[in-house]
Amino acid sequence: MRSVLLLLVAGLLVTIAAAPGPAVAQTTIRYTTVVNNQVSPVTYTIQGVYWPTNSEFVASLPDSGGNIANWNTAMYGLDFRVDTRSHWGLHLNGMTGNQSNWSFLGSGGVSLSGTDTIWSVDVSYLWQQPVPDNPAALTTFRGFVGWGDAKASTTMGNLTSLGFAFNSATLVEESSGFRVGFDFTYPFQSGWSLNGGVAYFPSTNTTGTVVARSIGSSSISAGGTGWDASAGVRYTFAGGFDVEAGYRLVRQNVNAFSVGGVAVCPCHTQWTGPYGAVGVTF
Repeated sequence: MRSVLLLLVAGLLVTIAAAPGPAVAQTTIRYTTVVNNQVSPVTYTIQGVYWPTNSEFVASLPDSGGNIANWNTAMYGLDFRVDTRSHWGLHLNGMTGNQSNWSFLGSGGVSLSGTDTIWSVDVSYLWQQPVPDNPAALTTFRGFVGWGDAKASTTMGNLTSLGFAFNSATLVEESSGFRVGFDFTYPFQSGWSLNGGVAYFPSTNTTGTVVARSIGSSSISAGGTGWDASAGVRYTFAGGFDVEAGYRLVRQNVNAFSVGGVAVCPCHTQWTGPYGAVGVTF
């Protein structure tokens, strides 16, 4: 009897040992680093810009009513921007054009012509956020610091008709200085965006120079402040080409100074007007 029990127990043990056990599942864990390859390391935007301005020089000369000169300048130039995936960027803007349609206090019989030139270079830092109702579109905001310059160079002819010993002279007014500001792009519809920006010059140096052949040159300078502001609407086509229209103001304010005991400033020189641009981003 004991032998039989031992045989039964041994048979059960062999059966259990031979029975296939449950399969053990093997799990593989993969760690993936997401890299956004759709964002270029560097993005370039270049635009050709046309900006016809209404320009003015307003000063505090006695009996002038403040308005010394008005003219138009048909400016053209380039706007070039570089943005990087590390958020840092560079922005250059340069405009120049010929003066026309002059109205100058006391300049009857005097011919007037010249050029205006405005340029700036800025280093920027960029932030982007998805538009709430369209997460695929990004609102862009940049803060920047840089340097800017605005110059009006005007040649006056036929001055002997006013009693001067020389017939022509060139007057150059140039303001330059450090600037700080911001700009933004807000996409509000497929292909469409609202763009704007403001730069402030907390401290500028303005130099006025008169050059005439018989007397050489004479210069005066004074401090001041300045503004450069614009707003526009842009449409971007497939492939990155764009067209834009907007309005821009550049103003240079000059602190008080006198010439020969006559208070000429505080004064300002200002350029305003609509602009149009065509460009491409790549």
